[in-house]
Amino acid sequence: MIELITQPFEGQLGTILKDKLTERKYQHFVIVSAFAKNSGVLRMKDSLQAFRKRGGKIDAFIGLDAHGTSYEAVVNLFSLADSLYLVHDNNPGITFHSKIYYLTDHKDHKWIAVGSNNFTGGGLWTNHETANIVSKDSPTDTESTEYFNQYIKLIARYKETN
Repeated sequence: MIELITQPFEGQLGTILKDKLTERKYQHFVIVSAFAKNSGVLRMKDSLQAFRKRGGKIDAFIGLDAHGTSYEAVVNLFSLADSLYLVHDNNPGITFHSKIYYLTDHKDHKWIAVGSNNFTGGGLWTNHETANIVSKDSPTDTESTEYFNQYIKLIARYKETN
């Protein structure tokens, strides 16, 4: 299934993420965001803690370019995530600017939001943002399999990069 969220007119990605994190079918949550602020982290905190408490794993890749991430957000994410990767490119002409939110059970169930939403209060709730959401709940859905595989490869590359 493919869906477009046009925040704040048609939903808020933060509310959708909080709802998705309660679904027991997901075991792994990956956050990829150019910026993180405490305004987003603290609003997601209870949901992230509950997800981990029931055995879920959280990996976060947070950008440090353009001074868009707060120290407080990094400190809080350090305690909320199983793995926290801080991403910066030493080339001043290149900025880490991805925004991806990915949930999976590593089998048939996958959900991803890719858009303009940073991990901030504004990015997840109040700013004008757009996100494409794709979900897969069947092993026979081969069309979206390649789509998800591209993101799995991207996340693996971020993990491998120093």
